Amino acid sequence: MKSAGSSVENFFEKFCVDNDWISNEFCMDTIIRFENLLIDLEKICNNLNVKFDKNKLVHFKKNLSSKVDYSSFYTNKSIDIVTKAYEFELENFNYKLPW
Repeated sequence: MKSAGSSVENFFEKFCVDNDWISNEFCMDTIIRFENLLIDLEKICNNLNVKFDKNKLVHFKKNLSSKVDYSSFYTNKSIDIVTKAYEFELENFNYKLPW
């Protein structure tokens, strides 16, 4: 019988890949943080001479409860996968994982 963690682990193995690097060099010139989404998007649009209208942004997950304990979805294997895949973000943006 498959454990509940196996499908979660399969998801992380497929989608938690490090695509931010090419030939060991970081390949992005700008990083948008979700915590500063509107400000960062507006700066990028201004740099590109693109009109920015914050009212056109869609609000996903607006009504979701923050009371869900996401750490219960992770196994030791999936924790390892996520930690390795997002090592750069965890170290450089002071993000903390919920376990």
